[in-house]
Amino acid sequence: IGESNFHLQEGSPCRDAGNPHPDHNDRDGARNDVGATGGPYFDRDLLVDVAGNEFEAYRPGEFTLYANYPNPFNPSTVISFHVPEESDVSIAIYNVLGEEVALIHNSVQEAGVHEITWDASDLPGGVYFVRVALDGVSKTGKMMVVR
Repeated sequence: IGESNFHLQEGSPCRDAGNPHPDHNDRDGARNDVGATGGPYFDRDLLVDVAGNEFEAYRPGEFTLYANYPNPFNPSTVISFHVPEESDVSIAIYNVLGEEVALIHNSVQEAGVHEITWDASDLPGGVYFVRVALDGVSKTGKMMVVR
């Protein structure tokens, strides 16, 4: 499938036990996990996960679309994005033919990191693309629904 997501199990002593300095907190403000690098002062443009996939790091002041999780998924996934300032945000889902299959969000969002859960129960398994757009800029991510 090409992309792997790894998560600590519930109750792991490594959860929220990383660097105690607030500059390294997770996107939601919680203390980061042991072994995780984060915070606004982490300034690399790209990170590489254990499967060799590149993904964007958090960059303060920039519009960012994070990799959805879980991915692949059935039936729902969480789409996370960072809005640098209050903006009109639209989130649409497209199939591999480029046809819009769902408009899951279309309203003003305040600055910050946001998460939206998308339920794909009404769609067949396959590859889909999420497109998050704001102020004339858009970012696209690839997702896989498995049945």
